[in-house]
Amino acid sequence: QSHHDPVVLQALRDIHEYFEKQAHYDADGAFWGDSSTLIIDGWVTLFLIRLATVIDDERLERLIRSAGDRILASGQTTDRGGTIFDGTSKCRSYRTPNFELGTSGVGRLLTQLYRHTGDERYLRGAEGAARYLDEVSIPQTKGFLIPVRIEPDGTPFKGNGDLLSDGGDADPDHGELPGDYTEPVFYLGACHGPSGTGRLWVELANITGRQEYL
Repeated sequence: QSHHDPVVLQALRDIHEYFEKQAHYDADGAFWGDSSTLIIDGWVTLFLIRLATVIDDERLERLIRSAGDRILASGQTTDRGGTIFDGTSKCRSYRTPNFELGTSGVGRLLTQLYRHTGDERYLRGAEGAARYLDEVSIPQTKGFLIPVRIEPDGTPFKGNGDLLSDGGDADPDHGELPGDYTEPVFYLGACHGPSGTGRLWVELANITGRQEYL
C-alpha cells in the first residue's frame, strides 16, 4: 500500500480472483474450508477485508459480505443469551471458546466486518460472543480465566485425558495432559489464552466506548 507498485497491485487482483473462483456457496453464503475458525474461513475473510482497502471492487465487497453472513449464521444462541461460534464442533463434540479456534476469535472477526461494512448485525454477533465467554468464565482471586475447552456436558476440561480425543481418557499414560487433575485447564498463549482471547474485548471497547469491556 505504501509503494503503489502496479505489479503488486495486479498480483493482489489475481489473488482476489483466485478466492472468488475457489469459493463454495450454500444458503448462508460463501466459504472455502467450511469452518468459521480464524485459521480457516476466518483468515480468508480477514484477508479480503484488508484487500478491500487497496482494491475498490464491488465483487470483492459482495464476497466479503457473503462470507461474513455465513460465519454469522453459524452462531448458536445459548439459554443465557450468548452466542457460540465454534468451527471445530463439526468434527469434535467439545467446544473451544477461545481465540483462533473458537468463539473469541470469530467474535474478533465480526468486529472487523462491522468496521468495514457498518452492518450492525456483525457488531451484535461480536457482543453475543463476548456474552458467551462471560458465561463460561471461571472467577479467580483476581479476575477470571476461560478454560481451554468446554466438554459436551458443559463442564470445563480438567486434563484427565488426551486433549484431542473425543473418546476421553483412552490413553492415560500418553495423553497430552496425563493424570487425574481436579482443576480446569487454562492455557497462557494466544490461541487459548488471555493474549488472544482478550483481543475481542479490546476491540469491542474501541468500537462501542463501553468501559466494561476493558
